[in-house]
Amino acid sequence: RYIQQPLLLEGKKFDVRSYLLIACTAPFLVFFAQGYARLTCGHYDLASDDLTVHLTNQCMQKKHPLYSQLKEETVWRMEHLNSYLNEKFREPSGLPADWVFTVFTERMKQIMLQCFLAAQHKLARSLGYFDLLGCDFLVDENFQVQIWATSNLSSPA
Repeated sequence: RYIQQPLLLEGKKFDVRSYLLIACTAPFLVFFAQGYARLTCGHYDLASDDLTVHLTNQCMQKKHPLYSQLKEETVWRMEHLNSYLNEKFREPSGLPADWVFTVFTERMKQIMLQCFLAAQHKLARSLGYFDLLGCDFLVDENFQVQIWATSNLSSPA
């Protein structure tokens, strides 16, 4: 379902792209990477028909008329996201210090593990098999973490 009240960064919608590497299936060996935050170029408006304020991927953001000027502002390292949330939301929202690296990261890992466990029976159990999955997470204004989408970024070897 669409998250109508996402947490906004400087008035812009964002998501976090994280990665799950299935490095081996015989035996299973899985790694997690935190990834980065992706922001829209324009300010969020639920009523807007402009997809560039709703979808954060770069393919969509390139369609925004100011993309070339704002491109560098549409990707934040996790350290920047953590600092921003500490500064803007820690006290008013009662977040623990470094929420990005503690609560949020742990929640992403839990969700990705559940996705892996749900699909592991469909994976080929052979040497040389691997997969790289990209998972997109949204945070709503109540700091609830939702998985938005997953993408298979690799082909089995």
